[in-house]
Amino acid sequence: MKTPPHDISTDGISVWVNGDVCLGRFCAFGYDVFIKDDRTIVKHLFTGAKGSGKDNEVTVLDWRRWQTAMLEFFNINVPDEYIPRKLKEAAKSTNPAEVDHG
Repeated sequence: MKTPPHDISTDGISVWVNGDVCLGRFCAFGYDVFIKDDRTIVKHLFTGAKGSGKDNEVTVLDWRRWQTAMLEFFNINVPDEYIPRKLKEAAKSTNPAEVDHG
């Protein structure tokens, strides 16, 4: 699969992967993966509408699932350097290869 031109950005709280449209978003309460159809209309492909943690906040597991979805659907690797600040410490103790991506 060819990786589309894209840009990964973060404000330390949320992460966006943008091409000519938004391809994916990860934020405090969920994550999304989008794709264009033949008419360039954005379709919502995948949502972790709520995080799996306390009060529906996202966890490192949610981050790993989103990374996996971005890789699967777009061949885009979102490195851990973009992980939201509040998940950085917990991510250090997880090996992505050992996480059940659901």
